[in-house]
Amino acid sequence: MLWFAAQLNKDGWIAFPVSTAGYSDILLTFDFRVVNMTSSANYVFEFSPDNGETWTYQIFSYGDLNVIAWDQLAFDLKDHPEFNDKPDFIFRVRSIPNLNGDYERFDLSPSTVGTTLQFDRVALSGTPLPPAESTPQESWRETHFGTTANEGDAADTADPEGDGLPNLLEYALGLDPLQSDSAGAVSIGKTGDGQRLALTFTRIADPALTYTVEATDDLVSGEWTPVFTSTDTENTAGSYTAEDADLISAHARRFLRLVVSTEEGDVRSTPRGYVKYDLLSESDTFVALPVERSLVFQGKISSVLGNTIILDGDPDFIPASLRYSEGVQENTYYLQILSGTAAGYYSTVIDNGADDITAEFSPDIISRIQPGDAIAIRPYWTLGTLLPSADAGQSFIASTNNLSSGRRTEILFPDLLSQGINKSVESTYFFNSYWRKVGDISPDRGDAAIPPDGYIIISGTNYAQDTSLLVLGEVPTGPRVIPLVTVSGQQNDNLAGLNVPVDLTLDQLNLVGSDRPFTVSTNNLQSGRGDELTVFDNSQRAKNKSGSDTYFYNGYWRKVGSVTEDQGSLKLPAGSAIVIRKKAGVATAIDDWLLDTTPLWQQHE
Repeated sequence: MLWFAAQLNKDGWIAFPVSTAGYSDILLTFDFRVVNMTSSANYVFEFSPDNGETWTYQIFSYGDLNVIAWDQLAFDLKDHPEFNDKPDFIFRVRSIPNLNGDYERFDLSPSTVGTTLQFDRVALSGTPLPPAESTPQESWRETHFGTTANEGDAADTADPEGDGLPNLLEYALGLDPLQSDSAGAVSIGKTGDGQRLALTFTRIADPALTYTVEATDDLVSGEWTPVFTSTDTENTAGSYTAEDADLISAHARRFLRLVVSTEEGDVRSTPRGYVKYDLLSESDTFVALPVERSLVFQGKISSVLGNTIILDGDPDFIPASLRYSEGVQENTYYLQILSGTAAGYYSTVIDNGADDITAEFSPDIISRIQPGDAIAIRPYWTLGTLLPSADAGQSFIASTNNLSSGRRTEILFPDLLSQGINKSVESTYFFNSYWRKVGDISPDRGDAAIPPDGYIIISGTNYAQDTSLLVLGEVPTGPRVIPLVTVSGQQNDNLAGLNVPVDLTLDQLNLVGSDRPFTVSTNNLQSGRGDELTVFDNSQRAKNKSGSDTYFYNGYWRKVGSVTEDQGSLKLPAGSAIVIRKKAGVATAIDDWLLDTTPLWQQHE
């Protein structure tokens, strides 16, 4: 029994919070009386579904001074569904004036002295509600994360295993969010006739999802346009290939991405697409590869033991499958660090086990790699994958024989390792039935790897037909470190590629600053010159071509020969080759240039 003190000539109320969560057809019963009243009083019983924010149902009652018997009260609320399944259900007894204008006031403190309100046999009953059905996505979250809530590691935008796919994409693609299984989940290619881009992915049969494939010509400032959408009953389970609406021939660059959306939000895949190069005959074209070959793994590091990196995310590699073996395994793979203090460095993969990679990182880099850092593994571009034999006559012209006189398209690999300026070519390749190396023409060199921070020179020789090269792959994510070498006592040319699919201004190269590797000039004269940056003009038809323009930094970017104008907004085309000539140093040293263009296109999402 509950007792509550009451006083004369005051308004007041007593409230009782009672949850109805999980029940409908609510019935509230209790015995009630007022004892030792000094006057008759009116009361109202009120009910709220929202903790007193609103009182949606009222029943009035009268307390007679001369009657102290118990009232057996029952409130059947089955016709008031607003009280069903309400954790914040509350009811109260409130005094209202009687005909004499008198109140009986209720105190909230229990008391058995004086005028009292008395409650007994309070009972709340109802019909249990069936368990709420989880949506397919909520059931998926429950299976993998132990919760149906869109929060924490289970949030749509979270990527707990670090494989580059947020959870909503993992769900929509039928993947496991706790395994690093993003490799191949979304892939880029061409339609069967080779005329359009095509994006392939897996759908699941959840009508609550909307799959959209979008296209753009410009990752930084272009508009993303839908070219495919499916939702509701259109979402049939299985692999699907969406085609671009436009022809490849209509665009110099083109990118597709997958967007998956629900009522709660949307997520996007990394863009994939191409950059096209015009290859002039009787001319040298400088090509830095602006997109990457497809991932074989992305995830997080579990531990580091010497040069062996153990991976989380159940990679389940076939041992030695990532190790180059001439004539057996023709891809050479590299591991790139995506996060942490070693972010941007990469190394060739020497060997692998089921869940570990042996790489060639130097000891000072290995010491900076930590558990939890994100990494990506993918194959280098090679001559055979960049310029396959099927592209002969389109991307390159095959040689007629192995002699210099029969030579047609040649691929020149610059010398990236020696010290000095105006460096010679390190090696030259040509195609005659397969890719051959000048000076050692018998072996098939289709597996010659192209470094991801360098460039090649495609030289058209002994033919008049211009060709074109379409480089198709994944847009790079994460930073890349390009080492710039200063040599004691002499200038040194560092040959580098802007291996990104967006145009970059000189200011966006991130070369100049207190912790940046580019030495600024002290004045505009040659005597005060610091480092220099040289670019090449692929539209100029010439062989053995020199740089078209050279720039230095003195307060702002200046052009040699025209030093007064600020050149910081000058755009270098996607996939440009540059040479950074470091001024002579007191001692030989290596400075790291960190280039990260991911924020440029991610902020345009």
